[in-house]
Amino acid sequence: MPRCEPCAHREGWAEGARPGEMRCPVCGVRRFRDYGAVRPPGLAHVLVPSARRRGVADRAAARSIGLAMAARSAVRSYCPA
Repeated sequence: MPRCEPCAHREGWAEGARPGEMRCPVCGVRRFRDYGAVRPPGLAHVLVPSARRRGVADRAAARSIGLAMAARSAVRSYCPA
């Protein structure tokens, strides 16, 4: 039965219902021995935006940073401390 306080799994691990599955008898958490990440074969495709889109993104980031700096500067001028 799950408990609210954290479990250190000191009671050991019992075999679970599925092959390769282990369960903590105290809190019921499961762990898997035979785990492999699911990933398609080969390398992932690289997506490179066009030069125009990169420029638009750069300008948008610069504008966002500029607005944040201006807002921060305005707060400082009204709230000296």
